[in-house]
Amino acid sequence: EDSTLGGVFRPTSFSLTQSYTWQVRDWNSVTSSLSLSARKTRFEELFRQRGNNNSDVIMIRSLTRFSPQHRAVEGDVFYEFSNHRSARLERVYVRVPKGEGNYRYRGDLNGNAVADDEEFELTRYDGDFIVLLLPGEVLHPVADVKASIRIRLNPSRIVTPDSFGGSLLAPLSSETFLRVDERSADPRTQNIYLLKFSAFLHPQNTISGSQLLTQDIHVFENSPEFSSRLRFSQRRALVQLISSLERSYARERSLRLRTQLITELANQTDYSNRVDRVAGSVPGPRDRDLVIHSVNSDFAYRPFREWEVGMRLLFEQTADYANNERTASEVNEQALRVVYAFPGKGQLRTEITREEVILSEKSSDPQRFYPYEFTEGRAFGKNYLWTVNVDYRLTQNIQFTLHYSGRSESGRNPIHLARAEARAFF
Repeated sequence: EDSTLGGVFRPTSFSLTQSYTWQVRDWNSVTSSLSLSARKTRFEELFRQRGNNNSDVIMIRSLTRFSPQHRAVEGDVFYEFSNHRSARLERVYVRVPKGEGNYRYRGDLNGNAVADDEEFELTRYDGDFIVLLLPGEVLHPVADVKASIRIRLNPSRIVTPDSFGGSLLAPLSSETFLRVDERSADPRTQNIYLLKFSAFLHPQNTISGSQLLTQDIHVFENSPEFSSRLRFSQRRALVQLISSLERSYARERSLRLRTQLITELANQTDYSNRVDRVAGSVPGPRDRDLVIHSVNSDFAYRPFREWEVGMRLLFEQTADYANNERTASEVNEQALRVVYAFPGKGQLRTEITREEVILSEKSSDPQRFYPYEFTEGRAFGKNYLWTVNVDYRLTQNIQFTLHYSGRSESGRNPIHLARAEARAFF
């Protein structure tokens, strides 16, 4: 590459890029690919003095899929590594039209005439800000690795249901998923590309990273009459912001039951126990330590093909242990929906929801600030929500949609929102 310097057109840098690809397809139920790309860039001395640095960039990407034993075992293994330069991130709040954002500005709480990060909060309705994670100006050499493995077991594909062991294993299936993402400035790069987990999520080296484990166990997974799913999921993450360091931890243990009680009536019930923790090196509004227990049961009644009548019941209890204090809330929610399908034309859907949020602790103050996740944005007290949605195709080229929603939170005056749209296709 050439450029101008001092009014003279002269050589700037020399780059050499090498790419190698290897593939194998459908060999003994295995499909795999591997690609390697290396780029070496060297700047001339005069241009290095202007801030340009020599660089060596390597990128490796591998994907392997396998399904032996008549697909009784299915899985894929993914690995990607690259080294480049990256900056620490920072949250930037951008104003959008009201109702299109998920954050709102609480005001200049500390009186410094600056919109600080802790003065924005998540909101359920009427948000007029969104948040972007933008890189800072200082670049650091980092190693970036993404790796995952997924294994699915289907014993029913190889066992015989007639045997005792086969009758026990045939209804079972499972799926295991592990994923790690790490962007690190660790000077020992081999710790990253060799997946040395003790060096991951390091408070000094990690720019951003996460580790996810999900384990699902199914019983009669594909049966329309009855099926169940047992899930364990855990995620750890760390992000190095310019202003602070933020760690998070989330865990879910849940049970799902699906039953077809009669031909017209079905039910899905979920029980979950969740932990949601976020802690920053600088205290902020996102800090929380939640333990959540919830039961969600949904009934669907379809007397005719065009009609569905549903009812959903939710009971949830949340405790927040942040700042060495315990604050608890209870949520009970009932929702009724009616859906009518216009065959080949569209659908009409209406839903009415009643929510009640109760602070269990007498010492708790409804006026104090609570993290959004404490009640998922629900207002304390009794809330009523209602919606009507219509999608209808008048002709093959003309489509009409109507959305209406209303809400009354904690006894306040109702708020109505309606939007209609007609589209013509030529």
